[in-house]
Order: sequence, then C-alpha cells, then structure tokens
Amino acid sequence: MRKIRTKQSSDDKLVEKCERETGKRCKGLTWSAFGDLDVLQPSGDILAIVVDMRTASNNSLYIHDFNNDFIDKVGLDYKGSMVIVPWQEGLKFICYGSCDVGVVQAKQESDDKDQRVTAAT
Repeated sequence: MRKIRTKQSSDDKLVEKCERETGKRCKGLTWSAFGDLDVLQPSGDILAIVVDMRTASNNSLYIHDFNNDFIDKVGLDYKGSMVIVPWQEGLKFICYGSCDVGVVQAKQESDDKDQRVTAAT
C-alpha cells in the first residue's frame, strides 16, 4: 500500500498534495481524534486518509481489509510527518494509542455547482 510522507501541515496544502497524488479532485479534509483500539471503516467517496504523526509517541494505525487481514500500518517510522494514504473501498483502520486522522473526500461535480450558485446569490 502506498503511503506518502509529507511535512505539509495546512489542510489546504494537504488537500492539494492529495489531488496530485490521486489524480482526482478532493473536497476537503475532516479531522477526527481516535482512541486506543478505535476502528473506522470509511465508506463512500473517500480518496485518502491523512495520519498526523508529527507528535507521535507511542501510537500507530493499522490497516486491514474486509476479512480483517493485515494490509499495512503507519507507525513510529513516520514520526514527525503527516502521512497520506490513498484509500480503497472495503478497508478499515484500527488505532493503537491515540490517532489524529483526516479523511479526504472526492469532490463531486455537484459540489462545484453548489459553490457557483452560492457565489451568484
């Protein structure tokens, strides 16, 4: 599984990097804090997750498939970085320790139309 280490820290810069890496337009980044053994299976139009390992001390994020088979992890070898992980439908992650994870959604054509309508009013 591909993981992209970056020092970028602003949400806008992370979204731009996600767009370059995935070749798709990204809607934005939604951050959540997860505790030890929290599990999330992002669904829908998820392009990537971003794992904040800048201040990691004893945490990691494990990625599993729908059969609970281990796929990959973002561990302390990424300490000091933000890590973009292009996402695939059917995967889930488990946090060990506390994890700050951003979810990047795909931008739909309707999102652009909504912005144009709002700007016009």
